[in-house]
Amino acid sequence: MTRYPKCEELARLSAAHPGFSPYVLLKLSMVLHGAVLSEAALRRLQADEYRFGEAEPFDIGFSGRTAQYAMPGPVLLADGTFVYINYGEAYADPYVIGYDAKTDTFPLLEGDKTLCAVDFVPRPAFFGKRTTKGTPMASLADVRAQKLILTAYRGCDFWRGGDRCGFCAFFTGGGAAGPVVIQDIQETVREALKEPGRFSELYLSGGSDFSGTPAFENELERYIRVWQAIGEDFTSRFPSQLMAPAYTKRQLRRLYDETKITSYCPNIEVWDKELFRSLCPGKQKHVGYEEWLRRTCDAVEVFGKGNVYTQMVAGAELAKPGGFPSEGAALASNLEACDFFAKHGVVFLSTIWRPHKAARLGFQPMPSLDYYVNLSEGLHDIRAAYGLTLADDDYKTCGNHPDSDLCRLDRAEATAGIPEDAEAKAKQVRERYVLESGEDAETGLSEDVACGAETARVAVGTSSAEAGNLSLPCGLCGAETDTMLSEVTVAEFAADIERLPLKCKGSSAEGGEGIRLQNAAAGVGIRLQSAASEVEQEEFERAEGGGDAVFSVGKAAGVGICLQSAAEASASPDLSFTDADLASAVLCVPDENGGTFPFRPTGLCLSEDGDRFELPLASEHTEAGRGIPRAMWFGHEVALYLAGKRLSLRPARCHITGKTFARHYLAAKRTDPLAEVAAVWSFSVLSAEPCAAPAPAPLPLHTDAQELHLDHPSLRK
Repeated sequence: MTRYPKCEELARLSAAHPGFSPYVLLKLSMVLHGAVLSEAALRRLQADEYRFGEAEPFDIGFSGRTAQYAMPGPVLLADGTFVYINYGEAYADPYVIGYDAKTDTFPLLEGDKTLCAVDFVPRPAFFGKRTTKGTPMASLADVRAQKLILTAYRGCDFWRGGDRCGFCAFFTGGGAAGPVVIQDIQETVREALKEPGRFSELYLSGGSDFSGTPAFENELERYIRVWQAIGEDFTSRFPSQLMAPAYTKRQLRRLYDETKITSYCPNIEVWDKELFRSLCPGKQKHVGYEEWLRRTCDAVEVFGKGNVYTQMVAGAELAKPGGFPSEGAALASNLEACDFFAKHGVVFLSTIWRPHKAARLGFQPMPSLDYYVNLSEGLHDIRAAYGLTLADDDYKTCGNHPDSDLCRLDRAEATAGIPEDAEAKAKQVRERYVLESGEDAETGLSEDVACGAETARVAVGTSSAEAGNLSLPCGLCGAETDTMLSEVTVAEFAADIERLPLKCKGSSAEGGEGIRLQNAAAGVGIRLQSAASEVEQEEFERAEGGGDAVFSVGKAAGVGICLQSAAEASASPDLSFTDADLASAVLCVPDENGGTFPFRPTGLCLSEDGDRFELPLASEHTEAGRGIPRAMWFGHEVALYLAGKRLSLRPARCHITGKTFARHYLAAKRTDPLAEVAAVWSFSVLSAEPCAAPAPAPLPLHTDAQELHLDHPSLRK
């Protein structure tokens, strides 16, 4: 029987973490295991819409890249989740991104199994252009879905005397050149913002320059001049972030008062004090551990709660020599860090460590996928306990932080002060994720249970299911447990695994026949497959613009989960509707309490080819903006009441950049120059039935936070 270990891993973790986005899970898996581009994909990606170019703004060398092909931008999953892949890196067992010429899509493959279709951040319009000094603009900027990243200092002075950070491979490609010409940066930003609706945040960073008195004074002056030059085109503060060392309070006050930036990010990199000394010797020498913490917290007095960020390089704390002895100990340390910073109004984030041969740590094993899932979930939950929201570094404006990707379902209203129960909630989160003796992160066991216990949290492993009776292994001894499952959705099934009474029988699971549970309305099913049966390769189809993740897997020892679309299984319903019909429609999305939220979907229209619906959202910080990804992540139905019919919809793709997004953005601007489009959702139609009952009364959408692109008239001079 063919094994698909990465798919099996996804299935196990999806069941063990039912509230975790399957797209963020896939993102973590792709970064951990890596992904390579097939020859066919590389050829297709040389088209102008995809080809980024040969320049590497942070001068990192990857030996697997050749002069024959330019690399594309980062990967985008169907829900808009961003995946940064080091193209050309040597991976042990990577995914493969192929190309299907018949559908013009890029399937993500493990062996011969297709998981889903992916896309790429499109090439920005300013690539290929030069500044008046002749500098290629692409060499000055990195591009995310909606974020423009600029470098002011190409090189890092921490490298002097061997003080570089142990995990860092920036500026190791041989092209480091010192300060960047400010005029070049200004011209690049101006050209980039000519592309309508492309960018919603500017981000500036660079290698550290500790010269001057006090340390970093010359660097600070450089950053202030760069931000002032950029700010000449803005009327007031605009969405922006500086990633820089931990400055003194006087330096921070100058930075804030003399520029128009909105957020600041002094990265701690690693929380443990001794590891900070060994992994970040330059930061230790010129600032020091305690002083770095103090300055980071002081920055909240200047920039405000939730506008100061710091991040860890997740995984480096386990690197040898000197790293934590176990993932449990590392996890406890990092959750402690998040708790500390959250109390002080600082957003603590994780980014995933990818070992590089040019870094001081070199190549060595990364932590398990379980570790990154637990860490992401734990950091998110602790920040939520303290009422911290993210105005920056979300899935659209960064994408490097899996824990911030999970914030899409959260309300964006900031909480003043610290909620009374924040510390108690944060303590519960830390206790929940700390791995104790008898628990093994690599096996996915979620916690110890006593044999014979009536309730238990279990890991998905060897299964036996027959005629509606599902047997699962005891989380401690592996013996079979029995419970009953009725017809449920994917999310409900995964939750049932966690909460239903399970009685340990004290005997090994024998395997058995698989059963199939199907939620026809949502078009999503779960396949429980026995160890003896061969994993079926589901037929993969993806219409233009979308297709959800297909985790079609089979554990050699047990359960496989398959998220399957039913959209292509039946003939497409008739989608002949008038503008008046669309204007009076009511859309119902799942809410946070297990119910539905009906609203009037302003701007709802048919796609250009007429086979699906499209809906632009002025802000994603609304009940609609949270409900649609909730439906996509967890297989809930989206119901559309339209012209006497009730249509069952499936979210197919979230467009946050690219042709579909640009078309809606420009259309909105033609109607109202002050209009905004934060994202555009496309929906496949699963079914359409006559509905005599009146549609639910639409409720008003409440906008927690406004979202503006950098070309919005209210920001620009």
